[in-house]
Amino acid sequence: MKINFKFACPLLLAATSALAGGNDEASAHRYISERIAQYGEAVERCEQVAASRPLPDQSVIKHLRGYSIEDVRAFLITRSSLVSEVCEKPELTELAYAIAVLEGADISGAPKEIVQNIKLLVFGESTWGLKKKYLELPTSVQNILEQTDYFDKPFDDIAVLNAIENAKKP
Repeated sequence: MKINFKFACPLLLAATSALAGGNDEASAHRYISERIAQYGEAVERCEQVAASRPLPDQSVIKHLRGYSIEDVRAFLITRSSLVSEVCEKPELTELAYAIAVLEGADISGAPKEIVQNIKLLVFGESTWGLKKKYLELPTSVQNILEQTDYFDKPFDDIAVLNAIENAKKP
């Protein structure tokens, strides 16, 4: 979700910014565009937090190697997404509120198109797919790995996965 948003947001805003006409339409366009921009900044901020964190201790890497690589991969990807959402939550909440307000206001034109597109992008099937995948993980995997403090803040799931896959087997 965050990668798609990072690339699609500027295109979405640029493609529709010239289309906003009329006073109501211009106000709605500005309102949703500001919320999208704020959310985009939050995504970048949280990605910087993840990128700046070191890998977890070798004991955590070793512990993760005790699980199937499929479970570990699913945990890392979905947990990374979930903690990023927590990091982005104030802006994500504002964006969700803006979407709901504008949908209830019977807007038209470019703002309506933006709302529909951003809603699909941020709250679409892929978002639910990640949450569902996390919920489908064995409870034992979730419980044990969630007890590791490292996974409570944004982290680079790919870097952790690479460290696990590249670790020497005992």
